[in-house]
This record gives sequence, C-alpha cells and structure tokens, in this order.
Amino acid sequence: MTQKVYKEIYFEICGNCNAKCPFCVTGTGRLPQGGMIRVDFFKKSIDKLIAEKLIDKQSSVFLYNWGEPFLHQDLDKIIEYVNKKEINFALSSNASVYKEFKAKEVKKLQEISFSMSGFSQSSYDRVHGFRFEKIKQNIVKFAENLKKVGYRNRAKIFFHIYQFNLDEIVLAKEFAKTIGADFVPYYAFIADYEKAKNYLLNKLSHNEMRLAAESIVLADMVQKIKMMPPGYRCPQNEILVLDEKADIQTCCFLPKDHPDYYCGNLFDDKLRENLKAKTRKNECKFCLESGLSYCVHNVTIPEFSNRLH
Repeated sequence: MTQKVYKEIYFEICGNCNAKCPFCVTGTGRLPQGGMIRVDFFKKSIDKLIAEKLIDKQSSVFLYNWGEPFLHQDLDKIIEYVNKKEINFALSSNASVYKEFKAKEVKKLQEISFSMSGFSQSSYDRVHGFRFEKIKQNIVKFAENLKKVGYRNRAKIFFHIYQFNLDEIVLAKEFAKTIGADFVPYYAFIADYEKAKNYLLNKLSHNEMRLAAESIVLADMVQKIKMMPPGYRCPQNEILVLDEKADIQTCCFLPKDHPDYYCGNLFDDKLRENLKAKTRKNECKFCLESGLSYCVHNVTIPEFSNRLH
C-alpha cells in the first residue's frame, strides 16, 4: 500500500499559551503547561517526516496547535529550518508577542493568522486577558513588517464571535481592511473536549453552563450539529498532529489527559501501526456520531463578513 502523504501537519512547537481563555483547555490551566521543542529535535523530526514520505513539497506544517508559537525562544531557528527544507509552513498567534520577520523567513510562509477575542478592552478582559491596545499595535506592526519583507499572501484576522462582542464585529472588520488583512469571523466554541462533550450530554455543572450561556453562541453549536450531512468523515483522518515531543495525537482536539490522546511516537519502530491507530480510537465514535467533530470543523462563517457594512 502506498504511504499516505499528509497535506496538513499540526506540529506543536510550544506547548503553552499565555492567554486566559475560559473555554480553552490551555487557557483555564486545567492541564499543566507543555514544553518547548528543542531546535535539534525539531530538525530531526522534520527530517523523519520527509524520510518516511509523510510530507512533501505540497504539504503545509502548521507550527502550532493549542500553544502560542511566538513564545518559543528559538522560533527564528525553527522557521529557518523549514525554509531551508522548502517546506510550506503556517503560523497563528494571539499577537501578544511581536516578532520582526526578515525577507528570507517568509519564503515558505503560506499563512499567518491572528486571533482576536473582541475589539475592546472589556472583551479582552473576559477572554484573552491581554491589553487590547497592545494587541492592536502588534498586529499593525506585523502587517507593516510582512508587507515590507515581501510576504506574498494576506494576513488573516480570526475574530472570535461571543455574545458580548457582537457590536464589535464591524469595528474589527474595518480594522482588518485598514491593515490589508482578510477578516474571518467565526463563532467561538467550547475549546475543551471534555466540557464540549459534557455540554452535549447535558452534564455541565450549573456554573459552567451559566458561563457558557452568557458567552458562547450555543445555538450555533446545536445548529451546526443538525446540519451534519450523511456519511460525514472526520477531517482529522487526513491530518497528522504532533505535540512538542513528536507524540502522535489522535486529533488536534483531544487533550493530553485523555486516554485516547496518544498514538505512539514519530520515532517508534512501529510508526505505520501508530498512524493507523489514529482512526481506531474509541472516543472517535462518540465525537463523530454526536456531531461534535462536524461542529468543530465548521466554525468559520465567511458569508457573515460579506453582510457587514
């Protein structure tokens, strides 16, 4: 059988995040912070992916999953190596940390996005916990720098829609237009697998349910699940997710403390068996049949932005 080449690889180079999102498994601090991948181990892992024909020139390596990649002290060296290997890569950031890009660093940069939890200090106080003006300033600096060094694509603003920031969407869209970025609004969701599962099973505590009802547009989660087409296949089957230890994850959503999180390591002798195990975990059945997978993978609503004036 021909070895599958993964077109998307999520590689967690930094296993921690400095945002305080109350609906995210990292933001709540429920799990211990992860580590940062060593540069030599990252290089070894990329070489292994290439040698095993798991990635090719058409693949994209997303240098993040739940962590904030710009916290990595050696991000420059990591970016240098993927460019050297001519591997497409992508970055996503909460824009709390600014980095000056050089022209040679954006050579294979396929996508860079910045997540925003609102467009006011009051919204940021409720979610990310950062100083809003500093975030805005950093995003402007990023946009100017990327244009200066010849980045060929447009940066993206991923705007998280909560019940409390609906009146800020137009302002955020205008901001994105001003700096020449694409505006991608989407409904925030419960980004903690166990809490999302408990919501569907009606097992959230009273306090958790009240917090979610006051912030998340829960009706969208329900509507998305109802829209799941017959025969839906989870996109995670076609995606490879690695943490900072090069452990193979079942998917990008299961947390590290879940029994079905782990599928072996990239450097195990039984690599092929490890990759097959990704689609054979017990938890996949619930996630797929409950519609949670479909909901998580269909959070973007680009048509929404076209109706805003």
